[in-house]
Amino acid sequence: MTKIIALDYDDTYTADPELWDLFIAAAVKNRHLVVCVTFRYQDRQPIDAPPPGIELFYTGGQPKGAYMAAQGLMPDIWIDDMPDLIGPTRRLLEPI
Repeated sequence: MTKIIALDYDDTYTADPELWDLFIAAAVKNRHLVVCVTFRYQDRQPIDAPPPGIELFYTGGQPKGAYMAAQGLMPDIWIDDMPDLIGPTRRLLEPI
């Protein structure tokens, strides 16, 4: 089953880019969609070296879960050093 995986940038991807590049390549090879979701503002805090080959989303200080839901792309898996910035996700927003 294909999963959407959200990878944080600051202090997650940047903590070990080589490791995360290998992870991204393996996930994509296994037909998962990996995206990078950052709490940064695109106009004030652009990322100079984004993870290669994946889409980058700037939430501009909005909770990441709500921002991604508004984009119509809710991750199944979140990898983030500050999970409180994600806020409610699909599991919390949808009835079980």
